[in-house]
Amino acid sequence: MLMKSTPSLIRQLQLLRRYDVIISELGSAWQALCSKQINRVPVVLDEHNVEWDLMRQREASLGTPHPWRRLRSYERICQAAFDNTLVVSAIDKVVFEEDGTPGEKMTVVPNGVDTVAFRPNAELGQKVRSE
Repeated sequence: MLMKSTPSLIRQLQLLRRYDVIISELGSAWQALCSKQINRVPVVLDEHNVEWDLMRQREASLGTPHPWRRLRSYERICQAAFDNTLVVSAIDKVVFEEDGTPGEKMTVVPNGVDTVAFRPNAELGQKVRSE
């Protein structure tokens, strides 16, 4: 069995040498961390939200239990292991900093759209509204 998987590992190592950095979302963080161990490629965690805090807020507002504490622990572990974390707002950065992630390990990359380049199509909008 080890003999069968060896070529696969060699191919993976060859592929990793083509990249300067690996950017991963939380759901596939473990795969990125494995890649870092294989080839020392820097890894960046892309945090779209403070997921554990959203779950905590939902628990507070609805009164239904959510496993936000486990997710919080997982996010902390990932942020400590990754070389950098991308966050989408200064508010998210502050929440993560208050939870122990060093500010120098985070980069704010705001969500947004270039409204000059991407203009609404009035004709298409009218067609959608009329259907």
